[in-house]
Amino acid sequence: NGTAPTAGSSLSTTSSPSASASTSATSTSSYESAFTGISVVVAQNATSCYALPTPTASLHESLLNVTDRTPPYIDAFYLNETTHSVQYLRLVDNATNPVLVDVSDPSRLGIVDKAGNVLSIDSDGLHFASANCSPKIDVFISGFFQQLNALTNSTCTNTTDIPVNGTDPRRLPVFKGTLAEMAQDAFDITLHLKDQCGNPARADLPVSVALGDTQCIVLPGATGDFVANCAFPGSGSNSMECETSVQQTLDHLTQGSLVGSCPPLTSVWSLLFQQLVSVVNVDQLLQPFIDAGLQLGSDAGRGILSVIDSFINLYDFSAATFKNSTSGSGSGLGDIVEGYGVTTIKSEVCHSLISTETLNLTFTAGTSTTPISLANITALPSTGSEYERNVTDPTALACCPNANACIVQDGERFYPPEASIPDSDCLCGKTLEGGGIGFRTGRCVGYDQCNSTSPCTGGGVCLVDNCCGFNVCVNGTECSTPKAAGMRVNLFGAKTSGGLF
Repeated sequence: NGTAPTAGSSLSTTSSPSASASTSATSTSSYESAFTGISVVVAQNATSCYALPTPTASLHESLLNVTDRTPPYIDAFYLNETTHSVQYLRLVDNATNPVLVDVSDPSRLGIVDKAGNVLSIDSDGLHFASANCSPKIDVFISGFFQQLNALTNSTCTNTTDIPVNGTDPRRLPVFKGTLAEMAQDAFDITLHLKDQCGNPARADLPVSVALGDTQCIVLPGATGDFVANCAFPGSGSNSMECETSVQQTLDHLTQGSLVGSCPPLTSVWSLLFQQLVSVVNVDQLLQPFIDAGLQLGSDAGRGILSVIDSFINLYDFSAATFKNSTSGSGSGLGDIVEGYGVTTIKSEVCHSLISTETLNLTFTAGTSTTPISLANITALPSTGSEYERNVTDPTALACCPNANACIVQDGERFYPPEASIPDSDCLCGKTLEGGGIGFRTGRCVGYDQCNSTSPCTGGGVCLVDNCCGFNVCVNGTECSTPKAAGMRVNLFGAKTSGGLF
């Protein structure tokens, strides 16, 4: 884009000292338009102008099925490889030529034809440029967005920001109520869970299941069973990020506004088409070049005229595509979108992301805080998959498989290393019933003694063959949520009577 001209004469001409003359001119003629403060600035050889912010080769191209489609139609979307957000969409015009629409910046709209000629709209006005910036024409309109608001009697309401990936601060404003429901499938899985004692998990055990970043709905079923209903591919998946962005883009172009302005783009294009007739035409865009000395009969003159013709064709196609229409869809682009169906467009654009994405199906339960993988999902699973898993219930007894007895050797009493419970500071001792129980603390005192006729109370478990020399009660659940610490194999020391263990 150029720089808006300052107040001065109605026409100025400058030439560069280079061998290849670079001519620029500014026209501030009075135009028949509701817009005020219009200035046309032209440059025969500009040093810079609009360019696509990202080459299409660096983006993911998703093609639509255009079999039996009659131009104009949409044939492709270009997505950011990382965020899966739409950067450009490609139209095919009535002459079957491609036209790229840049929606990467919600405060500006860029439209590029097959030759690289560009029409862009931003807060300064309209800008035309050839692929090599020769020529470049800026139609500056003072306070453009403010004038748009006033001329359309618009206020900025009825829009909402819907983030695609949560990282890009530049988000397309989406018309409230238009974000269609995402087309997702669903499947059920059943978890058969047993606690550390081999018993079916209690129904109120905290259990969660997720597919990728999307949580599933989990409900208890039969004893020890938990049924999870999961959406595929899930709202946090690449394909759903893509579908959200496609929906945003279509809403933006058919019902949304440029950031910083209030009226919808359809109204903006209608207003431009009505009020810039005396500005955006071949004669008016050509005149500043002629005033600056351009000879129409020269090669340069014929070249400039040809490019301006292309600018006008691009402008006319853009207006026909984006301005208000009498159809129920609101605009030419709305008609195109309606012809496909939004759901079809989203599905076709984002299908390739589903086919290449692997989603991890995970669960957490009981004391687990790190998700545990169940399966890697690349396609919609058949409903009814079942998984058997063991979990640790912090309210259940700390059963353990490697029950050991205290060893008495050379006057020392200790549990062998194999009594250690992995990843904890607990030992696995023997219960009165012959099973294993994890324990961490206890006292070799008379009132803690137990036997088959004098069982432990308050959730205690009777520990036999321990280093006290008699049965004692220990906390039966303290090792169900073991704390990480160093293991002391000789837990009792030489003296056990009344000692702490």
